Amino acid sequence: MTINNKFNIGDHVYVITDKEQDMGIITGILINPRDIVYFVSRDSDVGRFYDFELSKDENKILRL
Repeated sequence: MTINNKFNIGDHVYVITDKEQDMGIITGILINPRDIVYFVSRDSDVGRFYDFELSKDENKILRL
């Protein structure tokens, strides 16, 4: 089986819909038969996201 994950544990990422564009860190990866879910820690919060919801680049325009 080959797993094609877009992000790795320890990667710094941004949630593309987050208006503040706070940087998060991938702290866990859940691999399911049909998808991959990433656990992102930001401050004291941990969220679950799919790869299409995350970016390694900050969206500075969204912050305005």
